[in-house]
Amino acid sequence: MSPTLRPPLPVPVALLLLGLALACGGKDDSGQPPDVPEGTWQDSACGLLWKQELGTTAHWVEAADYCDTLDLGDLAWRLPGIGELRCLVNGCQDTATDGDCEVTDECTGVGCYIAACEGCGDASGDIGCYWSNQLGTTCDDPLWSASAQGDEAAWVLHFQDASISHDIITEAHYVRCVSNG
Repeated sequence: MSPTLRPPLPVPVALLLLGLALACGGKDDSGQPPDVPEGTWQDSACGLLWKQELGTTAHWVEAADYCDTLDLGDLAWRLPGIGELRCLVNGCQDTATDGDCEVTDECTGVGCYIAACEGCGDASGDIGCYWSNQLGTTCDDPLWSASAQGDEAAWVLHFQDASISHDIITEAHYVRCVSNG
């Protein structure tokens, strides 16, 4: 039995379908969905919006305050949980979303840290970071997460080697804010 050939769609129907495709996740010339505000980037792993430029370095409490008061694109911003930060890992399967590292937003105790959380070694390539080139090349200091590890420490992600660790909350690290959009 031979396949049935169908005539091409009339131009108005084709345009309607194209419009629907764009409204349901289409992208503009930059590769970003059309409703992504300037200065932000949407990750493909989790669909979250990220502030493209790193915020200042700050202590953990100051980092959360920085994100909570960020005024960018009429969106609600926050400090990301460690699971959300893992959405940004690109090129290291152990610590990427759904990787073998057991530190997640639901598992934040020190017992969740296993060998897979040690990352993949220093990144090579054009930008030297285990994240999209849309996020820049400054990854020499870890990013804070909102995920506490006890009373005086919180989880951080080092994008230079894609490792996850914790640090005391009075240390200063970079801040990258996230929004659900």
